[in-house]
Amino acid sequence: MTQAIFQRVLGRLVTDRDFRERLRRGAAMPRRGLLAIERRRLAALAAAPGLALTARLIDSFRLGKLIALLPLTRALLGPVRFAREAEAYCAKAPPVSFYLADEALAFCDHLRAACRRPYLAEVTGYERAMIELKRPRPDGAARPSQRVVFEHDPAVLLPLLARGERPRAVPRRRHVAIGFLGADGGVDWRIEGAGPAPR
Repeated sequence: MTQAIFQRVLGRLVTDRDFRERLRRGAAMPRRGLLAIERRRLAALAAAPGLALTARLIDSFRLGKLIALLPLTRALLGPVRFAREAEAYCAKAPPVSFYLADEALAFCDHLRAACRRPYLAEVTGYERAMIELKRPRPDGAARPSQRVVFEHDPAVLLPLLARGERPRAVPRRRHVAIGFLGADGGVDWRIEGAGPAPR
């Protein structure tokens, strides 16, 4: 039983920056379920310079996944702000899966809660929908359509971001976009109820 606890604490040392710092200072060491030698080893690991480097490599891997799956969100926020938000997200949400889609969806939730920026809800909503539509599902599992509400014209907003340009004064016009997986395996969109955006 001590091996499972030791491995859980070791994993947390690598992925949880605050826990690692508290353990390095001598606090937060689990007293139950670990042998004295295991506690000494964990304390030594918490102070080892290589552990911080390993943690940084894991964060860099996670950032790479987010950049790959959320290119429009990165273009909207800019690379510096995107990386800063990814670092904040990684600090509070240790990795639980190496599955790309789960990480990107959780990061979108983080951004929607942490950032107030024009167009962000629309862009993350669109990229979330694309991820949900493309993610692998068990054979026979339903692939529900995705609904994204745009308060700005997506025919203007999305191409700007795809070219890496920051949007400025995109016309406010409410669009409801319904995304679905086409017969060819690509994502198709249908626009419903275009009209003036609420002020």
